[in-house]
Amino acid sequence: MHRLGLIVPLCVVGMFWGGLLIGDDKKPDKEPSGKRFQLPSIYKSLGLTKKQRSEMEEIHRKYAAEIEALQQKINDLKARERGDYAKVLTAKQKARLKELLLGSDEKATGDDNETAAKDKNKDKAAPGGSKK
Repeated sequence: MHRLGLIVPLCVVGMFWGGLLIGDDKKPDKEPSGKRFQLPSIYKSLGLTKKQRSEMEEIHRKYAAEIEALQQKINDLKARERGDYAKVLTAKQKARLKELLLGSDEKATGDDNETAAKDKNKDKAAPGGSKK
């Protein structure tokens, strides 16, 4: 019983100090674009020198920030385009789009098929059949 009185506090202290050490990892420095430079495969077969490879890496870094900024601009434009599309839709269409984007279209498709079947049956049951 006496040993248990010593072991439990030691475990608590050990867990406390271990928890402090876990979050202390340092992340390595990354390139501005966040990606490691890699030559296109066709250039690898040219037998480049280390100097040529480092020059190409500098060229890559020179353009990477500009390319990343343009890619962000493209993403922003696409988001604005989707927003403009949404302005054209009705509330019901927006709800259906949301279902489709969330992947619950199986349920909604079944509902649409049932609705279409009911409409078809109404047309048959209506006197003279409604033709559009």
